Amino acid sequence: MLIARKLSFDIRLKDLYCRIVTLKVTYFNMKSITRSQSVEPTNKAEYIYKTASAMLDKIEKRPIRLVGITVSNFSDKPYLQMSLFDTGVDDRKDKLNDAMMKLQLRYGKGIVKTVNELRAEKRFEEE
Repeated sequence: MLIARKLSFDIRLKDLYCRIVTLKVTYFNMKSITRSQSVEPTNKAEYIYKTASAMLDKIEKRPIRLVGITVSNFSDKPYLQMSLFDTGVDDRKDKLNDAMMKLQLRYGKGIVKTVNELRAEKRFEEE
């Protein structure tokens, strides 16, 4: 989640949306593989993370040395598909993400974190 959050922050600063999420995995023997997936244009960390996680679930299960996520094929428009059953949840998440970004720009990136980010950091500290 931490990589996805940083990528989201960086592309949101430039008011861009990515169309491709790429996962790069380096195994313990230094063999690397990459997997890419086209997505609807997004700059949301949750969507980038879920896409990368889904790709990670599909690869061979063996010891991993390094995992990386990149985004590419940028657009300045989201081209979102409208839903008949829009619940407004995404609007609230967008407002929350905007508020978090403003706080991070003003006080630093570490000033505000999501629960998922705190859990990820805790996992790193335990290892």
